Amino acid sequence: MTTWFRRTPEADALLAEERLLLAATEMVHEALAATGTSMEELAARLGVRPAEIRRQLRGGRTLTLRSLARMMHELGYGIRIEANGSDDRGTACGR
Repeated sequence: MTTWFRRTPEADALLAEERLLLAATEMVHEALAATGTSMEELAARLGVRPAEIRRQLRGGRTLTLRSLARMMHELGYGIRIEANGSDDRGTACGR
């Protein structure tokens, strides 16, 4: 059976990056929903265009740790990052 995904060290590293980005963007979306804040309102608070927030949260532009921290801080949340063993390579936690 042929598979389109081959497990290689490079593929595993890319998958780890994508998992962390997904966890981070989900965290921001959950914080937006919990606070009743729109992306447009968050953008205004941060002094950026709404398109910038949308691009960062959709993966069209790299979401940096600084941007993530700033967004979450503006929404009233802090961030804790933990490193875990090989079974669960990364966790992002809000508040």
